[in-house]
Formats: sequence, C-alpha cells, structure tokens
Amino acid sequence: MQIAGFSGQRVYLFSNYWGVQCSGIGAFYDDETSNFLETKKDILYTLVIGQSMKQSRNKEDEEKAFLPRG
Repeated sequence: MQIAGFSGQRVYLFSNYWGVQCSGIGAFYDDETSNFLETKKDILYTLVIGQSMKQSRNKEDEEKAFLPRG
C-alpha cells in the first residue's frame, strides 16, 4: 500500500510541475470502479488529471493575445 501513496504523490508533483491539475478521489465504489477500469485487481488510490474546458479555452485566448496580427 505504501507504493500507492508514493506513486500518487509523484503524480501530484509532476502534474504541478507541468501546470496540469490533479485531484485525488478519496471515496469511490470499489466494484463500480473495478468494472469501469475493467480490472479484477484491488484499487487503492484514484487520481484525476487534466484541465477543465474553461481553463483550456482561457489559455488559448491568452496565447492568441500575444500572436502578431496581420
């Protein structure tokens, strides 16, 4: 179980470095999650990684503001 926590912490650190959001999910239904992931193994720790659509659009707008117009 220690490796799950260690791996999760590394994901948090790397996502922060890359500027991507990360959130650990502390409560989930074991059976439903296993079925969704199509695995028979025990799931100890779940993380969600990515950006919201709103944030992605805002970043694109910011980048466009710095592009030369012509």
